[in-house]
Amino acid sequence: MDYRDFKQLTEKSDNHFWYRARRRLIKYLLTGVLKPGDSSTRILEIGCGTGSQLSLLQEFGSVEGLDIEPEAITLARQNGFAAKVFDLEKDNFPDNSYSAIAAFDVLEHLQDDAATLKKISAALAPGGYFFFTVPANPWLFSPHDKAMGHYRRYSLKEIKAKIAAAGLQVEETGRWNFWLFPAIILIRLVKKIWPAKNQPRSESRPLPPIINCLLYRILNTETALIKRHIKLPWGLTIYGRARK
Repeated sequence: MDYRDFKQLTEKSDNHFWYRARRRLIKYLLTGVLKPGDSSTRILEIGCGTGSQLSLLQEFGSVEGLDIEPEAITLARQNGFAAKVFDLEKDNFPDNSYSAIAAFDVLEHLQDDAATLKKISAALAPGGYFFFTVPANPWLFSPHDKAMGHYRRYSLKEIKAKIAAAGLQVEETGRWNFWLFPAIILIRLVKKIWPAKNQPRSESRPLPPIINCLLYRILNTETALIKRHIKLPWGLTIYGRARK
C-alpha cells in the first residue's frame, strides 16, 4: 500500500488498519537500534508519501522526507513535516550524511532498485542503518501491483542479496501480514479465473470501523510475535534492517 492507495481511501486514511499496524512494526525495527529523542540522529525517509511515518521517525531524531509525488509532498508540508520532491532514480543524496534511511514499500516502484540501494549505502554515515519493507512473493504479482506502479515483488533471498550487493550488512529480516495471507491468495486466484475482473486497479477500499479495528488487532498479534523473535513462515510483506 502506498500514496496511490491512500488516495483511494477516506480523509482518515491514516487510521486504516494496514497503515496503523505497519507503524507498530516500523517502531519495533527502530527501537532496537535507535535512541529515542536524540536530535543528533539524522533520519531520511525516501518515498515518504503524505508523511504517514514521519511523525513516528521524529521520535528518534531529526527527519526529512522525500517523494516523487508533488501532491503528496504538499500534504506532508501542510502537516508540518520537512519534505521535498525528489526523484530517487535521477537525483543524488549527499554521501555519508544520514544516521538512518528508511524506505517503506518503495523499492518495488523503482525500475533499477539495485542502483538506488547503492545510493542509499553511499548516503549513510559509517554505522548508519537502512530500514525497509517490500511486498513479498513474486508469484503473487497481480493487477493490484501494476495499478500501484510496482515492477516486482521480492523473495527474501532476492532482497537480502540486493542489499548486500549495495555494501550493507543485513542484520534482521522477516515476514509480516501472515494471518491475512490465505485470504489474499484466494482473492488473487479468483481474479485469475475471471479475467474480466482482473483489470489493473488498487484493492484498497474504505472499511467499516469494526472490520478496520479487527484487522488492525490481527496484524498487531503478528508484531507481538516478532518482538518475541518468533519468525513467521510466510507473509505479504518482507521487513528488515541493514547496517553500513
